[in-house]
Amino acid sequence: MHSEIILDIDLEGHDSPELVVQRRKIISGMVDQVLQGKYNFLSIDGVPGIGKTYLMDRIMEEVARRGVAVAAATMDMDVLPRTERGDKEITKYHPGNIAREAISRHQGARSTSFDFMSHGRPQSIAASLLHHNNGSSSFDFKEYDGKTGQHSKEARLTVPGKANGLLIVEGFTAAAFVESLIDSTIDRLYEVYLTGPMELAEQQRLGRDVNEKGLAHDEIMRRLETQRSSLKSFDADTWKRMTTSTHAVRRSPIHL
Repeated sequence: MHSEIILDIDLEGHDSPELVVQRRKIISGMVDQVLQGKYNFLSIDGVPGIGKTYLMDRIMEEVARRGVAVAAATMDMDVLPRTERGDKEITKYHPGNIAREAISRHQGARSTSFDFMSHGRPQSIAASLLHHNNGSSSFDFKEYDGKTGQHSKEARLTVPGKANGLLIVEGFTAAAFVESLIDSTIDRLYEVYLTGPMELAEQQRLGRDVNEKGLAHDEIMRRLETQRSSLKSFDADTWKRMTTSTHAVRRSPIHL
């Protein structure tokens, strides 16, 4: 079962006190829907620079504040190294191997079940695993480093089992990626798609890439120019898919 929420965000003046309060209410309400609806997956999608990571961090803080186990796998964790991108479209940059592993572990902590007898009482392997490891599973990997453009950061991700926690998959192309991997008859997915003026997303991306990745201004501007058409098409196509979905859709236009 899917429930989709659509956020129309305005990044201008987003640090004003009024909008900070509004944003907290929006995020709290979203977390209410996720937890009360017992969703075990949350995907956050949108074009680069639109505010996905910021939203993900705030949602994780709110979920954790309520005492629920939560983990996040981002599509950028194993984005293609810069040297391997060549002429590929930006929509092909994210193989999603780390997110795929996290999804598998999130599902497996509960979905694998084998009945057996223990001390004369029926038990199951699934219940036993959840008892011994608290429904969580960890794995190590090499994370993409935006400064080096390579998979050079040692990282570990601990994923809660879906019986007792939430997995967030965040990143460009995340929504369709998660949908392709889960079984909607068993798993409950809550989708968030962020959209807004492309110019503001590009401003956010420019500032991030200069300050956090140390990339040259001219190089970033060149990328923005070459990727703009593809990103606009992606944004329009994904918005259409969200708003014309044939399954249950929860629509909530929100200005952040």
